[in-house]
Amino acid sequence: MVRLTLHAMTGCALTFIWIVSAAAAIEGDVRERTEALLSGKLDPQTFDYGAIRFAEDQSAAWEALGALDNHAQSLVPEKYKRSSRRLGLDELGCEFGAISLGLINAKLAPDANAYSAAAERARDLLDQTRRLERADIEALDSNGLKGIEKKLRILALRDEIWRTPMSQILSAQGYEKQFLANAWSVQLCAIDKQNAHELREIIKLNGWPLISTHGAQAAHDAWLVAQHSDLELQEAVLRTIKPLLAIKEVAPRHYAYLADRVALKKTGKQRFGTQMECAQGRLVLAPLETPSLLAQRRREIGLSSALHEKSMDEEAQC
Repeated sequence: MVRLTLHAMTGCALTFIWIVSAAAAIEGDVRERTEALLSGKLDPQTFDYGAIRFAEDQSAAWEALGALDNHAQSLVPEKYKRSSRRLGLDELGCEFGAISLGLINAKLAPDANAYSAAAERARDLLDQTRRLERADIEALDSNGLKGIEKKLRILALRDEIWRTPMSQILSAQGYEKQFLANAWSVQLCAIDKQNAHELREIIKLNGWPLISTHGAQAAHDAWLVAQHSDLELQEAVLRTIKPLLAIKEVAPRHYAYLADRVALKKTGKQRFGTQMECAQGRLVLAPLETPSLLAQRRREIGLSSALHEKSMDEEAQC
């Protein structure tokens, strides 16, 4: 048995359990759909898991779902299979997330109609966001940005635009809310992976964008993309920007936010008090390393010693 915990987009933990066993024979259309997904002929991100879950032959359907569970397990890197900490899709992989969260959405659907309605809502959000992305990126052509600054602005816009539907998702109810949150986690995984790849290439060719050379906006845009990248890139960026703090080529808050994200992934505790997490539907401050030293650590890197906690906001829900 493999037990993994995934930190979902909404801040809540989802637990997946797979029991490894040989898949029994799957008949008819259910078998064909499943084999097409396993072979790579169908995209796991757009695959209709509901068509399997609500197939007429329910015995074959659940066997197919089990086979897909096992396939998802095989995609997880060995080093994470026995991890006891929260794991993000940046570590487990976008294909893993697409299959696992797609299966969860199918298995938890109250009925076929509820699944279809939620899937249609997700498609509408997807189309709406794609149109917004195209319009905003096309608008950049008229503002005079060029070179690295324009490339970074595009990456940051993409990052922001694809997170815009979160407010609509969080305002949804019941099964639809869970479906949309899971589906959007997969979508964001693909966006963040693409952005991280492009940021790596920019840094490789040009180094980290300095405030004095490329401006505060470009430095902010690069940091925003790094915030949502994989752990390996985040750690590399931290090593690069730490010495730049002393010469004011990096904003202190940028370093603190990224350092806390990395620390939470590796140790489960943050140093500067910049990160929130979801607890019983409310945003609260994530665990701290030596809370008594928090104010001192914040002052040392140039941050205010006061915390502006979203958990104190009546509207801070998750």
